[in-house]
Amino acid sequence: MKDKSGKIIMNYIKILLLLVLTLVFGCEDIIEVELDSVEPQIVIEGSLTDGRNKAIVYISKSGDFYEPSIFESVTGAAVTLSDSRGNSEDLVETADGVYESETIFGIPGDMYYLNVNSGGEAYRAESTMPSENIVLDSIVIKQSTIGRNKEDRYDLWIYFQDIPDVKNYCRFRVFHNNLLRGGFPLYNDRLSDGNYIEGRIRYDAEDDEIKIGDVFKIELLNIDRANFDYFNTANDVTTSGRGGMGPGSVAPSNPNTNWNNDALGYFGAYAVSTATTVLVE
Repeated sequence: MKDKSGKIIMNYIKILLLLVLTLVFGCEDIIEVELDSVEPQIVIEGSLTDGRNKAIVYISKSGDFYEPSIFESVTGAAVTLSDSRGNSEDLVETADGVYESETIFGIPGDMYYLNVNSGGEAYRAESTMPSENIVLDSIVIKQSTIGRNKEDRYDLWIYFQDIPDVKNYCRFRVFHNNLLRGGFPLYNDRLSDGNYIEGRIRYDAEDDEIKIGDVFKIELLNIDRANFDYFNTANDVTTSGRGGMGPGSVAPSNPNTNWNNDALGYFGAYAVSTATTVLVE
């Protein structure tokens, strides 16, 4: 009886195992996720700086999920720039999707409005050029003292006085031998109002060979809060922001923008300060 009952139990276990294996492997269907093509959205990137520099606006269409490197220039748009002084100008298309001003220049403290009409749709953004602006004192490049492979890393140290009792927002653009590096290094004085700032921008040399005599230039752009929010969220949704201080294809969540009507991009009026240094032994 024991042998017979033992065989019955073993057969029962085999049947259970067979059922379990059938459930595990028999239900292994391939699940295909339908990824719909994303309709391209208009991307408008406009900037105006102080001094005798022209405003420039780039207009394109965002890429599809399956073709993220394809950008279509938007030609024939009607682009109008105006200011809080009552001046207005229709920008001239100087190349496919590139529009430039001729008569309106940036003045600290003024507000600027950019209107774009394209494909039967109207888009509008505004930006105020800050009236009290930070000026760079100097920049210094030093070999990094942190992390591994220190010989491959450099730090750009920037020095400036924050303006007390003024909300300052800054973006930095880093040029290495006149080539603009990626990323959106940013600064705001929420925790450092009125302080003298010694800020570090990490420079990873793995992708760029650095040698004695190389020239580094930093532009400090005094920006308004709306533009700070745009570049801050752009750092969050792209990997380009890894050099910060302290549009291409449509992203899962796009950066905050000051454009209306579902346009991507930004419009900013900036006061600019520049400093340059040369790498020496």
